[in-house]
Amino acid sequence: MRSGRIDLNIQCWERVGTRFAALRATLYEGHDNIAETLIREGVDVNVEGGHYGTALQTAAYKGYTKIIHLLLEKGVDINAQTSRIGRFSNALQAASPAGHEAAVRLLIAEGADVHALGADCGNALYTASSDGHLEIVRLLLKGGADVNAETGKEGNALAGASLAGHEVVVRLLITRGADINTQGGYSRNALCIASYLGHRDIVQLLLEEGADVSAETGSVHDNALESACSASRGSMHHEAVVRLLLDEGAVVNAQGGHFGNALQAACAAGSIKIVRMLLEEGADINAQGGEHTTALRAALLKGHEAVARLLLKEGAYTTPRTGYYGNAFHAASCCGQEGLVRLLPQLGADLNANDPE
Repeated sequence: MRSGRIDLNIQCWERVGTRFAALRATLYEGHDNIAETLIREGVDVNVEGGHYGTALQTAAYKGYTKIIHLLLEKGVDINAQTSRIGRFSNALQAASPAGHEAAVRLLIAEGADVHALGADCGNALYTASSDGHLEIVRLLLKGGADVNAETGKEGNALAGASLAGHEVVVRLLITRGADINTQGGYSRNALCIASYLGHRDIVQLLLEEGADVSAETGSVHDNALESACSASRGSMHHEAVVRLLLDEGAVVNAQGGHFGNALQAACAAGSIKIVRMLLEEGADINAQGGEHTTALRAALLKGHEAVARLLLKEGAYTTPRTGYYGNAFHAASCCGQEGLVRLLPQLGADLNANDPE
């Protein structure tokens, strides 16, 4: 097999249709022995493209330390950034989420930049934290990674670990100085994302370590309580999180976010136990705001009859005309909720009140 007779750099096609060179193809399919032969025969080790960007990134993702050594000996830039050509932006970022501790250790020892950012995956610390690789997180922190670097979809490593429910990683990051109340990313802070996903143990840990239970984020879910309520859908995990947040002083009538307040979020999700819990804690049943304007309209528009019955029993107004669908009767009618259309007049709703123009 000599390069004078065969073009070792000819492009081939990955199964998903992405064009890339033979070296990355063999690494991608797990043929590291063939990849070693190609490298020694003089294949171009710097060509970019394909799912993982470069041969070094592919080797790092697969955990092939021998191939990594060979590529570095051939002069491959250990910190080369591939922008959005591949899934990752650099080799260290590729090795970290895959859990290849030996590859990460090698890359750091050879000078990989632990601070390098790129792509939606953020930096190596974010990807390792999000995937729960505790020892790799330790390695990266020991190598100088910034525990509070702003990176990744959720904003930082702590939020990434909280999102995925990796309590041991969350604990480690906190002990290494992670700022619990820092805001950034889609969910804005670690407490909100842990609450949204129903990770009670992480919520409790964050609160014990000083997380602000009532912090306003200005995001889709403006605070931790609304986050937990909006994703509840009858989940026992979310019920436990809501109970914990309330016990720790969350403001039950805090306004903001997509749903306006926690009660509307719970009504839209259809969690009758959480709705009861919020009402017992003093939630304003007729507070207005958010996408559905009132808690009753949220329940009606989402078709949660049991929740609507509870709200009506507890004194929810049926006649105020608010929002696109007008009052509660109009909302039930326009959304085809036949059972609720029959229910409302029985409970005293005025069928002719505030007809929409």
